[in-house]
Amino acid sequence: MRIELKDWTLTIIPHKEYCASGYPDRGEYDLISGLGVTIPAVVPGNFELDMVRAGLLENPYFGSNITKLRDLEDRHLFYRTVFDLPTTAPNELPVLKLDGVDTVFDLYINGEWVYGGENMFMSYEIPLNIDIPLKPTGNELILHIHPTMIEAQRNALPPSVGTFPFGYASLYARKAPSSFGWDILCRAVSGGIWKPVYIETVKTPAIRETFLYTRAVSPDPADHTRGYAELNLYYAVDLGGDTYYPFDCDKHPHELPNDYTVTVEGVCNDCTFSYTADLWHTCGNIFIPVHGAYLWYPKNAGQPWLYDVTVTLRRGDAVVDTKTMKTGIRTVELDRTTFAGDNGQFRFVINGKPVFAMGSNWVPLDAFHSRDAERLPKALEMLDEAGCNIIRCWGGNVYEDHAFFDFCDAHGIMVWQDFAMGCAIYPVDERMQEALREEVDHIVKKLRNHPSLCLWAGDNECDFAWWGWHGIRRDPSENVLTRKIIPDVLRLQDFTRPYLPSSPYLDEDAIEAMKNPANIVSMQGTADISEDHLWGPRDYFKGPYYRTAGCHFASETGYHGCPAPETLKTYIPEGELWPIFDKGTEDDPFAGDPKPSWFLHQTTMELKYTGNFHYRIRLMTSQVQHMFTETPVDLATYAKMSQISQAEAFKYFIERFRTAKWRRTGIIWWNLLDGWPQISDAVVNYDFTPKLAYFFIKRVQKPLHMAFADPENGVFTLMGINDTQKDVTFTYTVKDVTGLPADTDLNTVPAILSGEVTVPADAAAPAASLPVEGLADRFLYIEWTANGERGTSHFILEPEHLDYRTYMNALTLCGFDDWCGFDQ
Repeated sequence: MRIELKDWTLTIIPHKEYCASGYPDRGEYDLISGLGVTIPAVVPGNFELDMVRAGLLENPYFGSNITKLRDLEDRHLFYRTVFDLPTTAPNELPVLKLDGVDTVFDLYINGEWVYGGENMFMSYEIPLNIDIPLKPTGNELILHIHPTMIEAQRNALPPSVGTFPFGYASLYARKAPSSFGWDILCRAVSGGIWKPVYIETVKTPAIRETFLYTRAVSPDPADHTRGYAELNLYYAVDLGGDTYYPFDCDKHPHELPNDYTVTVEGVCNDCTFSYTADLWHTCGNIFIPVHGAYLWYPKNAGQPWLYDVTVTLRRGDAVVDTKTMKTGIRTVELDRTTFAGDNGQFRFVINGKPVFAMGSNWVPLDAFHSRDAERLPKALEMLDEAGCNIIRCWGGNVYEDHAFFDFCDAHGIMVWQDFAMGCAIYPVDERMQEALREEVDHIVKKLRNHPSLCLWAGDNECDFAWWGWHGIRRDPSENVLTRKIIPDVLRLQDFTRPYLPSSPYLDEDAIEAMKNPANIVSMQGTADISEDHLWGPRDYFKGPYYRTAGCHFASETGYHGCPAPETLKTYIPEGELWPIFDKGTEDDPFAGDPKPSWFLHQTTMELKYTGNFHYRIRLMTSQVQHMFTETPVDLATYAKMSQISQAEAFKYFIERFRTAKWRRTGIIWWNLLDGWPQISDAVVNYDFTPKLAYFFIKRVQKPLHMAFADPENGVFTLMGINDTQKDVTFTYTVKDVTGLPADTDLNTVPAILSGEVTVPADAAAPAASLPVEGLADRFLYIEWTANGERGTSHFILEPEHLDYRTYMNALTLCGFDDWCGFDQ
């Protein structure tokens, strides 16, 4: 039984007023309610959103309003509600569950302190036992959330740490790092009960833990999607007898397990298994051989078959508890070398089969994380429709919940999960180690039954931070957080998945190579390592940096694209829309600095034109100026030019990796969706309006595709790309449509290349070549049929200094003018 706690009020008190009141910390609500302001609250929620609903705060996402949130960073939050106790049997106990509190809190019931926590990522369970003075009805619950920025001052940071200037308070706080401000998210150091609060009845005896994992698989040579598998179920039970007590309570009877059994049963299509074991202790393992098993594979490599599994605890013949789950049978390996090259590698291997990975980085769904759940279904739908078979849960974010992983399980999307640290040198003292150890243990136990979860990664770019971001080069192997704390937990709780200490990971060999300046070839300051983040100078997307990057696997890369006017109007005031720059004129719209709302929504933390990330609007503009010879005369033209530049860049990045399959093995681009209204690399705006790049990506990530590879020796080669598991014959034509009217009948345009090519399963193969001479700026239309399906794409060898109208006509002629949010 689950009872949601409702009818919340919220008292918001500035820190100075709270201190002057004498610190009413014992849940004395009569004192609290006389301070600050009290308003209705929504749970799950964030206090700023409650203030907006109460008319106390303007929409933080409009204009320059986001800067006003800094003045609210000292607020104490007192959430209050009243609850009744549910009726329970003697072997049952009501447990109060807090699925997510942001961040440092104290919990009071009927005026007595009950519990405290300081980790946004943890869920908490508080048994409502006899030590708490409870009443059958009318129990008062008060949750005091302390201001993160004030709490951060309680812990002095050593000089060894380093991060963005506005991020130092985040280094001890176990809170989404991006909430302190990032180049992809506004600063919103919020607070609130961001996940549900409810009372749930638990009982004994009960199953407390289950971990079903695959020990080994032997795919059938005639059908790799099925085969023999060996599974293992780890279980842990609580045999508390007929009266419930917390397990570590002195009164816990710790009943002997003599009369108990555990049964595990699973079914997928026509394959079933069932095994029973006697209990000899409160935990154990059950070995499960499965003949003719349906194996889980990511998209393109096979089917993501899932088993319905039931674990049953019995005493004699009586069922005392059951647990159910959906899971898949699969093994996962990370085939990795330090360096890229002919003998190098970085690829995921599922059930012994290498998988080419294409997908997006997953960043916060919203700066106010209480809204994540409502935004999740649409975001996942767009991810799947884009043809992604991998998602990287970036380390600046929160950890996603089961709904996210359930979707990825069912749709064959591999999950690369960073732990929540990014772009910093964190303190490595005992306090931080213990906080991280508790968090990792909690997250790993929660998520480890999901077959889509294929990689744990220690952090995002912290190895780079150690290796010189803050002036002194330090060896990242000395980072005990990612080299000891996390792997120690994984050795205990999940030894079935690969672990990457950082992304990108600088192991001892990489560090040794980077000591030689001649080996440094990346803007990140790395040698040609096997997995890298390809940001570079952010100039022409086919420039030397991007064309020569040697990594096998790119786990970050992206390019700016301006949102459409209709989207921009939702957060940029009308008077700031055009020109974008404060001294812009009709003849020179790019003079001066970006106007305030543009400047803040690019994203920066403050209106200082020399601060972090101040350059991004100017960067996007320079990309437009490089691609087209014309100067845009209005916002719609500018936005279309920018979206074209972004779309062509993403297309090139993905096709560069796909045409070189298996020399290159995967690309995780940045990124699908914005977490607040901004001008960014995302291919879908915060309001879910897709940019042109989203439609380009949908085409280029289809399992069957044709694309031209980078030129070599004066020719460029058309490649057939086959991510399916059978040989496929492509019948293709290539036509030059440059300069043709948009209403031309494509059937009347002669082919400059045509033919047929058979591409082996899961491979890329050359079809034909064209000379570079005379074709550098030509818009080539590619059409093919394969497996009875028609595919189309296009190619421009050097998409720079183009005529805008000529390009637009060709785009329309080919049917690729997928504009959203423009008044057409």
